[in-house]
Amino acid sequence: MYILIADDEIEFCDTIATLLRSEGWETTIATSPPEVLQTITTEGDHIHAVLLDLDFRHPEMNGLDILQKIRRSYPTLPVLILTGAGTIDTAVQATRLGAMAFLQKSELTPEKIRKELYEIAEKVRQENAEILRQLAAFGVVGRSQAMQDVARIIYLFAQTDLNILITGETGTGKGLIARAIHELSPRRKHPFVHIDLPNIPRDLFQSELFGHKKGAFTGADRDKQGLFHKADKGTIFLDEIGDLDPERQAGLLIPIEQKRIHRLGDTNWIDIDVRFIAATDKDLEAAIQRGEFRSQLYYRLNEARIHLPPLRERPEDIRPIVEYYVQQFNRQRNQEKFFEPAALELLEQQPWQGNVRELVQFVKRCYEIFEGPAIRLSDVALLLRQQSLLSSSSPPTPQPSPQPGTSTPTPSPQVPSEPEPDSTLSDTVQSVIKEKLEKLLEKHRGNITKTARALGVSRETVYQYLRKYNIDPNRYRKGNNKHS
Repeated sequence: MYILIADDEIEFCDTIATLLRSEGWETTIATSPPEVLQTITTEGDHIHAVLLDLDFRHPEMNGLDILQKIRRSYPTLPVLILTGAGTIDTAVQATRLGAMAFLQKSELTPEKIRKELYEIAEKVRQENAEILRQLAAFGVVGRSQAMQDVARIIYLFAQTDLNILITGETGTGKGLIARAIHELSPRRKHPFVHIDLPNIPRDLFQSELFGHKKGAFTGADRDKQGLFHKADKGTIFLDEIGDLDPERQAGLLIPIEQKRIHRLGDTNWIDIDVRFIAATDKDLEAAIQRGEFRSQLYYRLNEARIHLPPLRERPEDIRPIVEYYVQQFNRQRNQEKFFEPAALELLEQQPWQGNVRELVQFVKRCYEIFEGPAIRLSDVALLLRQQSLLSSSSPPTPQPSPQPGTSTPTPSPQVPSEPEPDSTLSDTVQSVIKEKLEKLLEKHRGNITKTARALGVSRETVYQYLRKYNIDPNRYRKGNNKHS
């Protein structure tokens, strides 16, 4: 647990902080109302409870004023009021404002503090477990403290109508988070419109987003409703917002701020009722400094923010992610496959530079390639080594820049080299991967796209396999002359 101690008596704060740290909890101290509010603003997503002094000696704000402001931004954050001279009326008022407890400093003991905070910790644990259970329905899976914090903030922000900016490296699951926010929000019965911004052609951008009137341009033979209008009363997800050029960014300012649009060829404005969620793997603050991103758009989208840490910073989430997707594949195929514990441990040691997306693709590959219910340590090690051999022939994938304030990750252990008791690595690769590849090529009549999809890899990877094992896909096409 991470506890904020808010009191203007520094010695009291230090005493409480020492006690809490002895219990294994993290603490931070704020000794004035402005400092408390600043700490809540910058670290509120990670704070699990606040010990708040009622009797701040400040000309403008006391503890109840601070509590009111906390409740506006973090209505579910547990707050315990501490006072040296509180009255019953004050206690009632604090309770009405959402304080979980009202403690007299004169009666305060280490045992009482422990009891109150352990009760809060258990409450938070139960709430987090329930939130994570709900989020799993949308593919948001994890058990790390980082994901528990993300889950709490998702649930909190979902109940508001704030525009949300989701940041994080490619493959961390930003799209899943956006969908989960929508499904947990009051807008869930209305459309969720996912707009992949960089893939909309420049000359069609305004027409696709805002629509057009018949005759607005050559080929506009009828009225068209844009994506923004189709999302009315629902949620618009602006994916990869950081890849949009400044000119097209400007076209989003009025629709996002004023919630109104006009179609090409039409001078009338159309009001829309939408909530905006945007996602990027770029550092937008740095892009603003370089003149590549408009600060006006940034502040309109960043009314609330969620950052998804990379998978390498939360390896304890790897096992539940693997188990979740294996269950999904089992339901789809009516099978009962599973990863043995040692195989899961090896997966937990990998860096997964492509984050959750890369991990899920690897799990699917194992699921498709290896026969039998148990996917073993040797199976996973084999495929990891084979994947390493394939990737070594290609240029290294550029890694995203770390988020501001994060440290450079320490490289994870390499895949261990295991002895192959019955065959060499080459023999095993031939008997497992080549056989599976040939079966899929035969099933899909040499269609590379369908074969790649079944293996959970890219077309380029399939072509690498074909070259490595000297397989000609044409012999599986059986007279089918369509291009794959």
